[in-house]
Amino acid sequence: MKRELQILKTTNGLHSPSVSEIEYNLNLKIEIDACFLCNPYSQELGYKWLDKDVKKQLQYYPPSNSFLAKYIGNWRNLDPSRIIVGNGAIELIYSLINIIKNKKVVIPIPSFSTYYELFEKENHLIYYQLYPENEYKIELDDFVQFIEVEKPDYIILINPSNPSGKMLNVGELKTIHEKLNIHQTLVIDESFIDFSDIDASIEHYAANYENIVIIRSLSKDFGLPGLRLGYSFLPHSIKDQLTNSSYPWSINGLAAAFCSYLNDQEFIEKYDECRINYIHDKKVFYKQLQTLPVKVYNSSANFFLIKPDVCAEDLFIRLLNKYGIYTRLLNDKIGLDKNYLRIASKTKIENQKIINALHAELSYND
Repeated sequence: MKRELQILKTTNGLHSPSVSEIEYNLNLKIEIDACFLCNPYSQELGYKWLDKDVKKQLQYYPPSNSFLAKYIGNWRNLDPSRIIVGNGAIELIYSLINIIKNKKVVIPIPSFSTYYELFEKENHLIYYQLYPENEYKIELDDFVQFIEVEKPDYIILINPSNPSGKMLNVGELKTIHEKLNIHQTLVIDESFIDFSDIDASIEHYAANYENIVIIRSLSKDFGLPGLRLGYSFLPHSIKDQLTNSSYPWSINGLAAAFCSYLNDQEFIEKYDECRINYIHDKKVFYKQLQTLPVKVYNSSANFFLIKPDVCAEDLFIRLLNKYGIYTRLLNDKIGLDKNYLRIASKTKIENQKIINALHAELSYND
């Protein structure tokens, strides 16, 4: 199985194989997808609302990006003229990277691999190494000094971070931004920020500046990754460049309908209930993980970085093969040693199954 998994990973490039690919190629049934990251509690809410719009949205062409941006702007109280809606956050990341050439870019590592693997092709990439002794969290004063010395054109931050789940608060982000000049741009990926019980978004702060880019995933928050939906809040100069290179209909009809729900107070209130319940169960899951013979890092996102005392790759394969539990093996991450797994928090019942499987496998190796 190890060989087949390696081949699948190679064919998927920067990302893990999908559940469908795992099941088809390895003839396995995935019972729990703890690799891909979304809120399972809000899925039924999304299904219920989308069900009434399926026929209408598939019958007609979807509305324009600028029209959908109005829904996002109303929901987030942001200027829609600075918003681009994307086919998932990943489309927005790729589009941004495509317009950044021959620049000096700072990225803390470990991080989401898409950023550094694509930025390094046509830019001068500078890594800021994070350390397990500091829980893989950015040490603010040191990072600010690092930026002042390196003088990058772009600083890329994921907040909360992936894969560690560590988060900088609003004050810390403002401190970093205040040290930049107008020609330096701060890019903050907030794809996991709704999974924190602390509001650390700096969208409204960014509205006052022309050198901050915010990227957010919506399909993760609302538990519907198949919708492929995200948005970016941008300086006008960058937005104009991205608009000129984007597709006229990159958002499908169902995702477009979903954008309209963001302006429905009943929908948002029900979503917030789902979000609060999910955060509660995520915290319980963390306490359960702490009872196991692993090093587990607390997280403001909806996943946990764990370092087992056994071989992480072997544990990954056993969880997949014996229990149908699909986790994320992190042996390809720059800045992280090869013996880590990332495990997403799922429903309360699924989390208990994950804990039971880990306990059985880790006890077996005592």
